[in-house]
Formats: sequence, structure tokens, C-alpha cells
Amino acid sequence: MYHTAALGVVYDKDTHEQHFFLGHDDDITALDMHPDKIKMVTGQIGKDPKILVWSSKPDSSGALQQLCQIQGDHKRAIVGLSFSATGQYIATMGKDNFRSIALYKWGTGGKKLQDMRVGMDKGHNDEVFQAREALQPCLTYPERPGPTSPLFTRLIPPLHCPPFSTPVPIP
Repeated sequence: MYHTAALGVVYDKDTHEQHFFLGHDDDITALDMHPDKIKMVTGQIGKDPKILVWSSKPDSSGALQQLCQIQGDHKRAIVGLSFSATGQYIATMGKDNFRSIALYKWGTGGKKLQDMRVGMDKGHNDEVFQAREALQPCLTYPERPGPTSPLFTRLIPPLHCPPFSTPVPIP
């Protein structure tokens, strides 16, 4: 799986076929694979960028189906995103002035943004080159407010993982 411009591309090396995910309307800037190795999450550039979860397994017509859309928290672009180890959660980082991060418990069935958002916080205004690694502490220990990794504090000082009103254990 890879992306080019606004297309998500799945290449089947056994059949030498390509399938295309067409859900984005601007260039894809970030991509991650779900632990099940079937679902994908991609983020794009744009004034109000989309985060889309989709299946890399084509349906009977050969199309790659969108499973979830998250939109409205970030501005300019999604510079990094990552599934949690279980795949229930997605951490994202935007390209707004503060490199805001957000944590979502995504789902199918047209869930609203406010129902998926677990928390959101400001980052900083420096460039970030390893967003996925910087987001991992929020995914690994979301029930603990605050970063747990020296890499996290070095890349995004003095950022804290999104605040939670109730603990959110990740199995």
C-alpha cells in the first residue's frame, strides 16, 4: 500500500493488480496500516483536511470502501497519524500553528466527530519530522495524562497527551 497525490493505492503482488482508494479530494500526506493489515487510515492536505479509514480489500466490484471519516479538528494538513496497537484508536497531528494532536476512538456507521474525539491538545510551532513516533505515547498510555517517552518530550515540548475526563484503557 502506498499513496500518490490523492489516491490510496493497493498493489496485489500475486495477481499484479492495483486497486485505488478515491475518497480524498486533495493530496494524501499521511498513511498508516491497522494491526489487522486490512484497514488503512490516510490524512490529507487542505483547509479542513480529512482523515479517512478505508479497507484495502476490494469489494465485489473491485472498489476500496471508506469505513470512517474524521474532519473538523485540524487545519492545513494532517502531518502524521497512527493506529493504536489494537486499532481502536487513531492519534493525529495537524499542521496548524500549534501542531495540534488529537486522539479518536473511530468507528463505522457515520459517528459524529464529537462522539469519536477522545481528546485534543496543542503541540508547538516547530516543524515535526517523526509525527508517528511522537504520537505513540498517547496511543500506548492514553489513560495517563502526559508524555511517557523521551522522544515525545524532545519532539513536542511541553505537550501533553490529550486530557481525558475518564480513563480510556487500551487493551
